[in-house]
Amino acid sequence: MITKGVAALIAIVAFFIIFRGLIKRASDTRTQAVTKQKASLGSRNGSRKDPAHSKDEKTGADYVDEYQALSGAADRAKEIPGWALLLHSPFNPPANPTSWIGGRPHAPEEFTWPSTTKGVRQHFLAQIDLSTLSNTGNNGLPSAGALLVFFSYQWTNDAPDHVYTCRILSADEMKKARPVPVPDDLDTLDKTMGFFHPEQTFIKRGVDLVPFQDDRSSPPAGIPNNFTSPERWISNWGIALADVEITLQRLQHCVEPLLADKGQKHLADLNARFKKMPQAKYLLSDIANTKALASQGPEMLEALTAWRDLARSRPANAPIDLNALKALFAKRTALAEQMKPGIAAVLKEGAHEDLWRQVQQDTLDNLGTETADPEWEIYRNFVDQKATGWRGHRLFGIEPPFDNNWEDLRGHDCLISIKEDALLGTLCEHFYGVSIWCPRDDMANGKLEGGQVVRHCAV
Repeated sequence: MITKGVAALIAIVAFFIIFRGLIKRASDTRTQAVTKQKASLGSRNGSRKDPAHSKDEKTGADYVDEYQALSGAADRAKEIPGWALLLHSPFNPPANPTSWIGGRPHAPEEFTWPSTTKGVRQHFLAQIDLSTLSNTGNNGLPSAGALLVFFSYQWTNDAPDHVYTCRILSADEMKKARPVPVPDDLDTLDKTMGFFHPEQTFIKRGVDLVPFQDDRSSPPAGIPNNFTSPERWISNWGIALADVEITLQRLQHCVEPLLADKGQKHLADLNARFKKMPQAKYLLSDIANTKALASQGPEMLEALTAWRDLARSRPANAPIDLNALKALFAKRTALAEQMKPGIAAVLKEGAHEDLWRQVQQDTLDNLGTETADPEWEIYRNFVDQKATGWRGHRLFGIEPPFDNNWEDLRGHDCLISIKEDALLGTLCEHFYGVSIWCPRDDMANGKLEGGQVVRHCAV
């Protein structure tokens, strides 16, 4: 018979055996990780193969090469014809757009809403009027009719189940088209798709299709962009005040840690690091950035503070003094050209991206009312410029490379890409867009099946 003391001793021995096993497993895992890291570091230093490895054993560089090859960029054309999908103005938009994103599709009465092979309804993404596409580079699509795009994705058994459906309707079919009712069993976008928009469909926005030669430039050449020059979008004192308050806050965050002894110590540390690592050329830009902020930052903060006080003293809806605005931005640009990206762009172009993030929810609220909030009215022109300019939505063209995706896109080109956009309800926590890719040769002949849905992973 086992006594309590013996049972306790057995339990203690068993605990140590299990604990030792866990420690060994953790050690083995760490050893494997370190081995992979060394292989990766070796690839960065230019060593392609370790002589100690057999010729069939893969190094970190091999894995990197395989991952990068999945993008398909190696055999993709450097320039591809594309069409920017530019949203119509949210203020008095056309009542009956012929191309749009979100909302409901238009199709004949006998149209069947697409489902997955498992019977799950797909979500409607966009409808494109094919007659608006030029005859050049239209990838084999008909010259009339409509392209309807649906898609769906969910996770089953810890694996992605992403599908899409493209329907091409003829010109005759479109003559009988009417808005298709949304199926009752279509899930809301926040249920399985992960979007923040808690509705069955995205927000409908009509679009204009503007052709361009896509070479990965953003915004593409030839597409309107009012935000490279501050005088194009800072049109009144209210917007000027919003811009300078954002800029002041961001510049103070950069300058204050570099004042007095703290700045001298930080600069000395950077110089010491560069002396030890002269190959780390990025430290030179850090040193130049620090010197510029420490020497000229306080003076710029004074100039911005004076501009803020001036803006506060003027009526918010009063037109801006363009000469004074240009003079201020000449000083801002002079400092920006000595600095690293980030705050430099805010100094040079203005804080339009930050401002848009601040006002976009108010914009959505005011667009749904007959009488807009007077305090919001000062942003009307700014919102119109942001809404109707380049927002990253495209048909065909070249989608910028993904940093955090793993899909095999070799031999594929992008059919359509829709970015995260508050005006469309396509905001999502971990993804910044969605696109559909089709086999290149098939798409050139107007065949849009057999491709894949790609969620643009942000992390």
